[in-house]
Amino acid sequence: MIKIKTYKVFSTMLLYPDYEFKHNIKLAGNILFEESVLKDKYINMILSFIDYIDKNDLLFLQEEYVSLFDRQKQFSLYLFEHIHGDSRDRGMAMIDLKNLYKTSNFDMPLGGELPDYIPVFLEYLSVLSLDKSSILLGEVINIIAILGYRLKFINNIYYNLFCSLESLSAIKSDNDVVEKAVSNNSFYSINKDLDDTRIF
Repeated sequence: MIKIKTYKVFSTMLLYPDYEFKHNIKLAGNILFEESVLKDKYINMILSFIDYIDKNDLLFLQEEYVSLFDRQKQFSLYLFEHIHGDSRDRGMAMIDLKNLYKTSNFDMPLGGELPDYIPVFLEYLSVLSLDKSSILLGEVINIIAILGYRLKFINNIYYNLFCSLESLSAIKSDNDVVEKAVSNNSFYSINKDLDDTRIF
């Protein structure tokens, strides 16, 4: 089966930026052009992100990443945290997700990350067919859309990634759920709406 490298690019771009990431960032643009999975509009958005990474100091990029994704729950990169918080249900959901990975013979990357970490999930999508990856992405698209809208609201360049990623989904996000989430400052206010949505 041909791997969809575009999803791998998204996965890498959402990881904590290090020297290797910054040094090789321009190669990501070449992969996107070669595969042409994304429309030109979204490739250009990714190129803007690449340019931002290339031009800014690594320490600044690292501090921005930690401040955004690690210290603010509303931007958490853990899918089920947006649905279940820290409840026992989150653990059960991750067991189901691990089992899903096993059915596709996907070995989680080393490093101890949880299965609902978005970069891990995107790497999993990269080993599937384009149709199947698009459908599975659709099952979490409300979370992706909510993160995108929140990033857009604060004018953060990572919005470009989530907006472009959303375009690959076979299912459109639920505008009612997304709008309710972004209009309410409480992180856990979105849980009830998302909890009613089937995930995997």
